[in-house]
Amino acid sequence: MFTRVLKYCPACLGEDITNNKYYSHERFMSQKGLPHSLCNECNTVFLNPAPSEDELNAFYISHHTEEAVDEIVKSGAMRVLEKGRREYFDEHRVKPLFKYIQSNAKVFDVGCGVGAFVYAMKQAGFNAMGCDLSAVSVSAGREVLKLDAGSLSQGDVYSIPNEKYELVTLWTVIEHLLEPEKYLTYIKNNHLNGNGYVLVEFPTTDIIDV
Repeated sequence: MFTRVLKYCPACLGEDITNNKYYSHERFMSQKGLPHSLCNECNTVFLNPAPSEDELNAFYISHHTEEAVDEIVKSGAMRVLEKGRREYFDEHRVKPLFKYIQSNAKVFDVGCGVGAFVYAMKQAGFNAMGCDLSAVSVSAGREVLKLDAGSLSQGDVYSIPNEKYELVTLWTVIEHLLEPEKYLTYIKNNHLNGNGYVLVEFPTTDIIDV
């Protein structure tokens, strides 16, 4: 289906990988016949062959109509306001950060979707903003979560004005990038304070049944 064969892990750049592994776990949205590779150094699971930028765009367009995407995204934004969802973010994503940054620190969430993490961080007193390539997600976040244009922007780290932050987060984003090392280097040089942190979450075999 895809043509870009990877010889290394896109997360850690390690070359010790096992090819032609198949997973049918909902976290990976796998389809039958869509092979993954496993990095034996960091346990990251990734599509291999991987899509090029054009193939990835065509894949998304062919699987969802614009109306379906809009409905899915808005319902996702509504779930952010549910008590259980808020408690999850507070316990697992917000509270652990207090040992690294002060409560009024500037936080930049890359690939923020509807802005769930941005919303939770603002509720906790952080000066948070996020960006996402999806206009539908950004629109839903502004409408449902009442995040203003200064808190939620359409674009990526290359198009957002260079501003320094104490924390930059990428929640399940890096595995989608074509050039993750270049992306992270750009963040370090243009969006991170000298003593700041970059937090990266990505899927590994620890969260699935192999």
